[in-house]
Amino acid sequence: MQAQVDGVRLNYRLVGEGPVLAFAHSLGMDLTQWEQQERYFQGRYRVLSYDARGHGASDKPPGPYSIEQFGEDFYGLLRALGIGRAVAIGMSMGGMAAQALAVAHPDAVAALVLLDTTCWYLEDGPQQWEARAKAAQEQGLSSLIDFQLQRWFSDRTRAENPGLVERAKQVFLANDVAAYAASCRALGALDLRGKVESIRCPTLIVVGEEDYATPVSMSEDLHRRIPNSELVVLPGVRHLSAMEAAGPVNAQIERFLQRIGW
Repeated sequence: MQAQVDGVRLNYRLVGEGPVLAFAHSLGMDLTQWEQQERYFQGRYRVLSYDARGHGASDKPPGPYSIEQFGEDFYGLLRALGIGRAVAIGMSMGGMAAQALAVAHPDAVAALVLLDTTCWYLEDGPQQWEARAKAAQEQGLSSLIDFQLQRWFSDRTRAENPGLVERAKQVFLANDVAAYAASCRALGALDLRGKVESIRCPTLIVVGEEDYATPVSMSEDLHRRIPNSELVVLPGVRHLSAMEAAGPVNAQIERFLQRIGW
């Protein structure tokens, strides 16, 4: 299914019945990233997942992009689907979009689940992400794949679950290079410090212990900034926690939802 949001067609999937859980994926992935969560939760919830602008089957307009724009896309999709409030669940880039959504439109967000994400990439973030964007543009996405897979999945998962790793690899390689580069630059420009402190909804922060893309220290910083948030560190897990450790992640989300009565 597709919805028109601010002049951009966003591809989405909406299944199940009940209160809404809305999932936003990480950089270079698409809505299929949430298949294990969709299967787990759709018996009790309406589960929304979507392709961010520049990703999957959504439109890929020219850049520049921004995290605030991704947050407005998230909000616009909820409005287009007639969803008044949802629990917003985002991983990495999707977690940044969820933060931006909660900052700009607090009434639309019943609660937040932020997986392996950050509110800024420190002082050298712009330079690091510019280098990633240029590598993609000049050498192609295939030049980044070994780097990505090691960041996304632990050594054990890469050895024991090659099917999962291969699916993520193929989604990544199918990206539009210009849109991927524009998204990289949006991450480099990210700085929600001084804004996330205004978030008042219940917030669960989850991070893989071995995540060195958005390390534990970044989640600890988020935890300090967002009032009354909860932080959970998953042992032996890297950046794409909801894919690599779907069981533990789903259990943490379910526990959180029960605690807040959603």
